[in-house]
Amino acid sequence: MEIKYFGEIAEKTNKNNETINLDKESLFELISFLENEYNILIKDIQIAVNHNLVSKDIDISFNDKDEVAILSPFAGG
Repeated sequence: MEIKYFGEIAEKTNKNNETINLDKESLFELISFLENEYNILIKDIQIAVNHNLVSKDIDISFNDKDEVAILSPFAGG
């Protein structure tokens, strides 16, 4: 699965993108990977799939063609 990192998350991982292999290509597995590999907390990120933000409260499955992006949280205004 190809993951893209932006903003502070790219700085924290020291990567703009990477390919990862998960047992189950799902949102909850990805969150677990980010927490374990980079100590990135769920509250510190937004996740977009195919350019649409997704809820971090509902597990979804990814397919090979999905573009998954990990973003810094947005400030409201």
